[in-house]
Formats: sequence, C-alpha cells, structure tokens
Amino acid sequence: MMLSVTSIVSAFLLFLHVSCGQKDNSLRSKPKHNLQSETFFSGVYSDPNHPGCPRDIMVVGTHAVIIGVDGNPGCLLSTVRTPWTVYGTVSDDDIIVDFSSKGGPENLKGVLEEEPRPAGIRWEDGNKWNRL
Repeated sequence: MMLSVTSIVSAFLLFLHVSCGQKDNSLRSKPKHNLQSETFFSGVYSDPNHPGCPRDIMVVGTHAVIIGVDGNPGCLLSTVRTPWTVYGTVSDDDIIVDFSSKGGPENLKGVLEEEPRPAGIRWEDGNKWNRL
C-alpha cells in the first residue's frame, strides 16, 4: 500500500496536535469514541464551493486534522493555490472543526450523510463535502 505525501503529513500534524495539546478549550470536549465514525470521516472529499480542491481528513481517536487547498475560484483553472490545515473533534456521526485559521467559523458542525448519494459530510452552513 502506497501512502500519499498528504496522508503522511496529515498523520504527522495530527500526532503533533494531539501530543502537544490544544490551546482552544472549545475543542477539548470528550466525545464518545466510535470506530465507525473514525473510519468514515477519514478520507478525501470534494467541496462544491472549491471545485477541484481536495480536502483530506485524518481521524485518530476523537481528533481530526483536515488538510486542504483553495484556489480562485477553484483549483481546476487556478494557478494560485493556498494550502491550509485545520483541526477538529469527532463524536459518533458528528465532526466539529475550527476553520477560524482560514477565516471561517470557529466551531462548524458537520454530520455524516449517506443519503442522498454520494455520501459525505453535511455542514451546518448547508455545504456538503462529497466523499471521493
């Protein structure tokens, strides 16, 4: 099995994030661990608001790291791409992510959505990331 550079970087960043602790107490909640959620959330997603710009989620226990890239307007035609990394927590069918480091909301909640297909994460702002 070949690991992508993104997967290796994600794992390393998640390890550092979990090992060093989080400064933001809003993400320190102790959600119930669910292996099914960990397995489902980990993966690569597409974001219709940023066409062609993948979002790579890696979950270990209840901690999540998301590495993504944004283009203008998307990554398909844009030559300028901005990489970013954000962190969150997973509990059952929910993920809560702090997007404030890239100008987004501090605690955006997403819910696993299997129907309608394709499966993905439905964010509380109405956006849905589809699992690739």
